[in-house]
This record gives sequence, C-alpha cells and structure tokens, in this order.
Amino acid sequence: MRKLIFILFIQLILISCGGGGSEDPVPSEPELGAFELVFPENNTLCTEGTEVSDTEVSIPLKWSNSTNAISYEVVLTNTESGNRIEKMTNTNSMSVILPKATKFSWNVTAIIQNKGKQSNSAWNFYTEGVSVSNHAPFPASITLEDNKDGTINISWEASDLDNDILKYKVYLGESKDTVELIKETESTFIEKQSIDYNTTYFLMVVVLDKNGNSSSIYKEFQFNI
Repeated sequence: MRKLIFILFIQLILISCGGGGSEDPVPSEPELGAFELVFPENNTLCTEGTEVSDTEVSIPLKWSNSTNAISYEVVLTNTESGNRIEKMTNTNSMSVILPKATKFSWNVTAIIQNKGKQSNSAWNFYTEGVSVSNHAPFPASITLEDNKDGTINISWEASDLDNDILKYKVYLGESKDTVELIKETESTFIEKQSIDYNTTYFLMVVVLDKNGNSSSIYKEFQFNI
C-alpha cells in the first residue's frame, strides 16, 4: 500500500512540474510588403492630366499595392516653392489638382496600424500646361561608395527635359551651412574623395543647364569603422 501511495505521489510531482511548458505561440504582426511608384514616371513631363482651369490640371497618381497596407499617405513637394501637399487614401491611386507647368517630387508611405513604409525613392515630374521653353533640370540622384581607405567615390545621375545640362557643382561639408565647392565638372563621377570616418557629412550636387536654370539636392551620410 505504501508503495502504491509513493508511486502516485511521484506521478503528481511530475505532472505539476511539467504542466507549464506549452504556452500558445504569440501571433506574429503582419509586415508591409515592398511597393513601387508607377505613374507619373520619374523625370518626365506628365501629359495625361485633365485641365480644370487656365492654371490648374488634375494629375492621376498610381503606385503598386503594399501587402497588408490599410492606407497610404501621398506627399507631393513643389520643388520650386517648397510647398507640400499631403493626402491620405486607402487605394493605390488618386488624382490631385496641381498648378500647370510646375515641377514636383512625390512619394508614398504605406501604413499599417502604427507602422509606415515609404516607397523606395521620390520621383519627379513636370505638369503640362502653360508653354515653358526652358525647363529646369531635375534634381540629381546620388550614389556613394566607400573605398575602405578613407576615401569615397561619388556618382550621380541627372536629367533635363530640354537635354541641355551644362555642368555640375559638387559641395561637401559637415553641415548644410558650411558646405564648400569640391569640384565643378561636366562629369557625373568623383573618385577618391577624402573623408573622415565616423563623421556626418552633407553633400550637395547642383545641376546647371545652358539657359541658366539649376536644381540642387542634399544628401546626408556617414561611414563608420
């Protein structure tokens, strides 16, 4: 009888010790999928708008779907005035009324609950309308490469609807207010530019065309060792 009681006691201990190991798994939070801007295409004159007045045109914006997104925030920036237009939508397209013959950059942020995921990069376009014979260049797209020896390679791409880009001015500094000209060139590449690691820099590329129009863009960067 004592042996039976002892066996039952051991079984109760084993059950009480092993009962807490099977918790229900915590469900993973849904993630936003990658997506791309579609229209207007980058660095183009948008000719598919609908005229709404002598000075304004309605432009359709389109982008691919982001998996699990519940809404999208669309931001357009007038690159001449700096004014921003911000709109929300739960679809992957919308139309916006914009001034004619004006250059804009735009990007989209997909949103799920408290998360956001921006499109890969901002795109640029001109709105069609009042005749403009001399378009300003689009801002350059900058790429940096660390040579692992205290130098970097700087390259960029730029375009102009009039195909009359003349030259580029490249500035570098540790703040936007202290950038200095490091090169004025017709090339789109600077090789072996010296930098200090673990230091924040601001790079500015100015694109100039033959009619005196220009555009500029800053890129903040830091390479660490």
